[in-house]
Amino acid sequence: MGKSLPFLSPQESGMDASQLRTIEQQVGEALDEKKLAGAVTMVIRNGGVVHLEAHGWLDVENRVPMRTDTIFRIYSMTKPIVSTAVMMLAESGKIDLDAPVAKYLLSLKGLKVYHKEGNRSPKRPPTVRDLLRHTAGLTYGFFGNTPVDQQYRKADVLDRDQSSETFLKKVAQLPLVDDPGEDWIYSIAVDVQGMLIEQVSEQSLDTFLKQRIFDPLAMTDTGFHVPKAKAHRLASYYGSSLKLEESGNQSRYLEPPTFFSGGGGLVSTAMDYAHFVQMLLNGGSLFGQRLLKPETVAAMTRNQLPADRFP
Repeated sequence: MGKSLPFLSPQESGMDASQLRTIEQQVGEALDEKKLAGAVTMVIRNGGVVHLEAHGWLDVENRVPMRTDTIFRIYSMTKPIVSTAVMMLAESGKIDLDAPVAKYLLSLKGLKVYHKEGNRSPKRPPTVRDLLRHTAGLTYGFFGNTPVDQQYRKADVLDRDQSSETFLKKVAQLPLVDDPGEDWIYSIAVDVQGMLIEQVSEQSLDTFLKQRIFDPLAMTDTGFHVPKAKAHRLASYYGSSLKLEESGNQSRYLEPPTFFSGGGGLVSTAMDYAHFVQMLLNGGSLFGQRLLKPETVAAMTRNQLPADRFP
């Protein structure tokens, strides 16, 4: 049997069981109002699971009930995992957080800042620390409508079927929104971190994450695609008013991508992600495996932005 967090009763964990019952009530209301198709709720206290329940539907159209081991597209919850990988490489001396990104990704040397009268050189190049803080001057393209956002959309910068090389080529050709360090902008910075990991480790991002994070933490259902044997556990994806956006049994996640998106490409389960979170809560270790030093985790969980740069 694989490693997993222990299950505890509310009494064993020092919790009031009546407080846990409010979860079912609130999720039930959201299901009744069709704000949710389904959900998996989980509470961990003192290193043990005191609540794990499935609610609603994994697949509304086919009336497939949600299950506690349902596999979800975790989108931006991919980011903390990939940034943890960067910090692991920094701990080992393979990455200098204050070095320019272009030291490791040569194609990103010479990035320019957007200006309507002609793009200009930045005051300084973006650093690895800027990538971790979302202060590199990058953006996403789908949250705003600035001239740079428009260029991102036109370039289809996060195309799942592109190669890592094509992604970096696009980033190299796109202008920065602002000088690095000037503004906090939610962005493709963690996708660039993924490319940094590939370059420094000489491994693909999926291989590095599996060997260095997923296997040690027994995250057996986490990855960039869902194997066919687990396809029945992949939740369908619904938008507002429960509009079906992507069926679980016809999902693009049933095939491996060619581009491993460090900013939003992973699938996972509630239990798998709980292993990752508990590792951080433990100061960098779980199941006898140390991924990070406690002081590194402390730095990761401390504000790194000036007071006037809060998002």
